[in-house]
Amino acid sequence: MQVQSVELIHLDVPFTDHTNQHMQYWLPHWRIVQLCKITLADGTIGWGETIPNYTWAKVPEDIEDRIVGRAVGDLLWQDALGAGVQQALFDAVGKVLGAPAYRLLGTKVRTWCPLSWWAMDMPAADWARQCADAVAQGYTTAKLKARTWYDLHACIQAIVEAVPPQ
Repeated sequence: MQVQSVELIHLDVPFTDHTNQHMQYWLPHWRIVQLCKITLADGTIGWGETIPNYTWAKVPEDIEDRIVGRAVGDLLWQDALGAGVQQALFDAVGKVLGAPAYRLLGTKVRTWCPLSWWAMDMPAADWARQCADAVAQGYTTAKLKARTWYDLHACIQAIVEAVPPQ
């Protein structure tokens, strides 16, 4: 299996209006998402994604020179290729083998994958709104960036009052 091509697709995914009030000043670059599309010589396509302005595992600018024409097996564990490219390589190999990507890493650990809502540090009322929005969209957990400049107890109390018990 050889890499035939790599395509990097950049998306500007807007925050919700409420989230944007906080994110636009501190982390505006988190709107930019990079999709990594790897096509193998047999036409198999693998996909990966990353946040190029944040992650330590950025896709290098010379990625085509590094991987096109090379055997996928020689590339899978090269962290210097970037997280999105590595994901795409594992995705493509899994497709060729007819196996989920986790089988390339080991045994199945669980039959489900938890997804959590994420919100940066915000005042209590804003966190409560974020969590209420998350529950309305089907989320059952949230990862919240607690900071010492906000009263964490007040924030949690506001969330408890805004989110119905499950």
